[in-house]
Amino acid sequence: MNSPRSESLPLRRRFALAINLALSAGAAIAALGLAELALRFFVPFRPPIVVTQENRDLFVKSAIAGLRYELRPNFAGRAFGAEVRINSHGMRSPERSMSKPAGVRRVFVLGDSVAFGHGVAQEAAFPALLETMLSDGASSGRVEVINAAVPGYNSVQQEIVLREKAGPWQPDVVLVVAVVNDAEPAYDLGEDGMLHWENPPEVYREFIERTIGGKGWRTFAQRHFRLAALAGAARPHFLTHKYLDYLDRLYAADSAGWQNAQRAFRTMRDQCHARGIAIVLAFCPVPEKPEPDVLRRIRVKFAEFARNEGIPFVDLFGAEHSRPVSEVVLSPLDRHPNVLGHRLLAEALAPALRKALQKTPQ
Repeated sequence: MNSPRSESLPLRRRFALAINLALSAGAAIAALGLAELALRFFVPFRPPIVVTQENRDLFVKSAIAGLRYELRPNFAGRAFGAEVRINSHGMRSPERSMSKPAGVRRVFVLGDSVAFGHGVAQEAAFPALLETMLSDGASSGRVEVINAAVPGYNSVQQEIVLREKAGPWQPDVVLVVAVVNDAEPAYDLGEDGMLHWENPPEVYREFIERTIGGKGWRTFAQRHFRLAALAGAARPHFLTHKYLDYLDRLYAADSAGWQNAQRAFRTMRDQCHARGIAIVLAFCPVPEKPEPDVLRRIRVKFAEFARNEGIPFVDLFGAEHSRPVSEVVLSPLDRHPNVLGHRLLAEALAPALRKALQKTPQ
């Protein structure tokens, strides 16, 4: 028979082990808490909540043939991580009359979420900054920038907007801001008020389910804790080999998406020339250092296309890559430009737009 002393010894050891484990766990939690606080105070990233649409009332189905959806006129609320106000014309621009005042020059901006100003205030987005820069630098008169960009639009949707909406605004210059998504299919507006692809590319499905539509603990953590956001951003979806291979195929010479984008750009050029409007095409790449070869090749494709088609072109690579990536984007998982990123884009675009304005008749 064992003595009481020999029976109680394992119990004391187990108790001591439990105490040590509890202390270790407490120390680890405290360390994580301090790290989270440090990130919130010292790292210029916020959790990637802005990858969600957030508001189901921002968009409305369009009555224009071929145009999938539009911004809801007079919308006011939060969407894509920022307060959003849409004017009565369905644009994220100041309220103003379509009729152009005497002595005013106008730039009509076409694009997607980048030009829209995803994640930043309206006055911080580069179209608003350009209005101030171009007006201050104008030899005479004032310049108004009409922001007709809509999140999720591709180049085909932008061509429809130019054809159906730009005329009454009497633009002197049309600025088309292309991104790597321009050759992808356009989104549809679901009955739930959210943007959807009926059949999303396979490479997006895991990302959409896990990061945007996910409801598990991992998604919750990445949306609300910076440590989790940074850990989850170690390999963002747009830097995986699978996604880069997808882009390589998307911009192949025989790709329907790239061919559709080129046709849309040509049509926009022809529409502008027929109306005596100058056009500028800009390409805004995904900020990443070093730049993956696939993204560089796509950027070069846009430049070569513009040169061959006689379209003035602005490569925004230098603007976005003049600073560390972490300083110009919203978050590790959301590479849309932040306030500084938009200012750098505006500064890079302004010279080309001033030149275009000088070439158009008063």
